[in-house]
Amino acid sequence: MSDRSRALRAAALSWRASRFTVATALPGGDLALYNSLTGGLARIDATSEAFVVTAAALHAGFDGMPQGALAALALEGFFVPEGRDERDEVDALCAAERAAAQDRLELILMPTEQCNFRCVYCAQTFEKGRMKRDVIDGVVALIAARAPHLRYLKIGWFGGEPLTAPEVIAEIGRAARRICAEHGVIYSSGMATNGSLLTPDVFAMLIENEVRRFQITLDGTPDHHDRLRLMGDRKRGTFATILNNLRAMKATDEWFGVTLRVNFDAESAQAMTPFLDFLETEFAGDARFHIDFHPVGRWGGPQDDALAVCDAQDSAQRSIELAGAAIGRGLGDAALRGRLSVGGSKCYAGRPYSFVVGSDGALYKCTVAFDEPLNQIGALTPSGELVIDADKHARWIGRGAEEDAGCRACSFAPACQGDACPLARIRSGERACPSVKSQIGAAVAALAPARGRS
Repeated sequence: MSDRSRALRAAALSWRASRFTVATALPGGDLALYNSLTGGLARIDATSEAFVVTAAALHAGFDGMPQGALAALALEGFFVPEGRDERDEVDALCAAERAAAQDRLELILMPTEQCNFRCVYCAQTFEKGRMKRDVIDGVVALIAARAPHLRYLKIGWFGGEPLTAPEVIAEIGRAARRICAEHGVIYSSGMATNGSLLTPDVFAMLIENEVRRFQITLDGTPDHHDRLRLMGDRKRGTFATILNNLRAMKATDEWFGVTLRVNFDAESAQAMTPFLDFLETEFAGDARFHIDFHPVGRWGGPQDDALAVCDAQDSAQRSIELAGAAIGRGLGDAALRGRLSVGGSKCYAGRPYSFVVGSDGALYKCTVAFDEPLNQIGALTPSGELVIDADKHARWIGRGAEEDAGCRACSFAPACQGDACPLARIRSGERACPSVKSQIGAAVAALAPARGRS
């Protein structure tokens, strides 16, 4: 008998819907349930007896030990005993996150801050170049110093375009693998890349160094993508290059994961159906590939005024609609499902063990505000020491879900933990909710068909 089963048997005889359960009516009458504290997701057939029982229990609770469909739903956390303070469990999650800084380290490394693209919506300035020798040495020294005390090390490669400095990735990757193997540290690595330089030889080098998770951007059909994602000389034609590299990755039997990020604007959003049809032909059924949709925003770049951005409400709605359409085509639900998981909508910048290291050794928390003093929290020394401004760092790792009254009352709190965007909270003094929260019903509806019926 599982611990949860024993807990249910020992529980009080009066039950209620969890404060973190969201119920959504689906087209056709079925009922979808989502719980943000457990990540549970269920679909109840409108023609079943379970539907009547569940609907009544959601409204008024029930007495006695849960039986049948209610027992299965209680095991998933949709129903809990009266008197259970679920907010304490959220507080415990947040406390565990802070404690994880003792044995977990996540580094977002910028092997170069140059890029071979000039995307129209990009806000980066590309003023700094390849990672300096003393910074490379400092990264390796940091890993070596921390490894005896770590259980997990995660390295994310960022830029600029990180693959314009592959030798830096290879050198640090080899050292990190060796050190982690010596100390029994679980090591993982991923990369945000435009994909244009991800040739088969480069891909093989990355796999050798355990870089197995990739975010690669395709911004719609070739015409729309090439309009938004230009080469450094402003020439078009990047779509075909990226696609060829993706096809070569797909042809291997290596284990990896690719998030195909799609940034859409008001124009490209109108042409997503043929693009999704194309992606279905290319990638449907291969669990290594999934799709993630993001609206183009005015992110501080020089061309912001000319961007055809969607408004916030329309963007959030469109993102979920597109995710649902992709799921229906067999293109995976990992991105959307991840946002609904416990901590899945929490920003990396709010994690006390996550740091961004610039190519010159500057230390940041966030990858979208490099020029803001509040984000410049310190530096990495050549000897591997993180010299951190503790006051600045503390502002990024606040206790939103524990101290913010709105967060404490929110049914989505376990997923974002009050830290969907620490940068926005620092700038405005107010919490910034994840866009998926405003579309939670549509998100659950999009995911429910992919998870089957209860």
